Amino acid sequence: MTFVDQQQGESYCKIVLNYIINVLNIDDGKLFVQKVQEHLTGNLRGEAMTLAQWFEQNGIEKGIEKGIEKGIEKEKNTIAQRLLSEGCDFALIIKATELPLEALIALKEKLH
Repeated sequence: MTFVDQQQGESYCKIVLNYIINVLNIDDGKLFVQKVQEHLTGNLRGEAMTLAQWFEQNGIEKGIEKGIEKGIEKEKNTIAQRLLSEGCDFALIIKATELPLEALIALKEKLH
């Protein structure tokens, strides 16, 4: 294999790796890293490991987003419970918290 062939093959592999990451939307970073270590060598392994770091960062960001969403939802429920215990009507609580009526009914049942 000539140097040019090797460089073209490496470029092709980089394109495929980027395609796998971006288009196929792979979420399993550990599996990706395992397969990279099994099947790639040299520069391609380094390139793929950079993509694996992207996986890790992406996973952290998704975890942070989920945590924030859970925290917001928990706070909405806490506010709704306080308002229910103060005797506020459902319309006001729905407007203030954007919780669905079903959630308020469930919260009210828990208070009694």
